[in-house]
Amino acid sequence: MIERITYIKNFAVFKNFDWNTAVLDINNSIRDFKKINIIYGRNYSGKTTLSRIFG
Repeated sequence: MIERITYIKNFAVFKNFDWNTAVLDINNSIRDFKKINIIYGRNYSGKTTLSRIFG
């Protein structure tokens, strides 16, 4: 199972994306993917890009 995407350098809307600094909960702890995840966001926010990374 994929737990996280560590880094995306330059792919579509992701420019130097670093999971460890971008995906934090309210306690500033790093969050990982779970067995089931819901990905939502506005248009052009990267949802399709993420699906292409996993595809």
